[in-house]
Amino acid sequence: MEPPGVNDLTIFNGTVIPMTEKRLVLAPGYLVIKDGAISRIGAGAPPLPSETAQRIDARGGVVMPGLTNAHTHLYQVLFRAVWEGLPLITWLKNVYRAAEVLQPSDFYHGSLLGCVEALKGGVTTVCEHNFLNPHPDCAKESIRAIRESGIRAVFARTIMVDG
Repeated sequence: MEPPGVNDLTIFNGTVIPMTEKRLVLAPGYLVIKDGAISRIGAGAPPLPSETAQRIDARGGVVMPGLTNAHTHLYQVLFRAVWEGLPLITWLKNVYRAAEVLQPSDFYHGSLLGCVEALKGGVTTVCEHNFLNPHPDCAKESIRAIRESGIRAVFARTIMVDG
């Protein structure tokens, strides 16, 4: 069991956008997390935190729920800027050919990089549409990267039928 306050956090001085039906914007605002769950949101100065609570000064920042990317191919960050300017069908053919020669470790590293970039951009949940794997270990390595990153995810193993 963790000691009290270990999961406590107060984020303050930021613009808080709780995304409710009331369309609130609290500036400056605060958010209090107690025992790992949001316990209070408000405008102005936050209540005094416990001595063990972490504090984050969000001055100049926005505090809001994480974003969701409902369709991604995480490992394909490895192909960024490689075939820019090509027509879509030509670009897709290049991606398909490249995916056929990637190794499981390439799927791991590309997926992990995709997760880190998503998290840095405020995306906390992804739906990974995973296909073009030359071997089942490629999908397993993508899943390993997703788990290690801590991002929330749905892993959609997809197939394409030629026809």
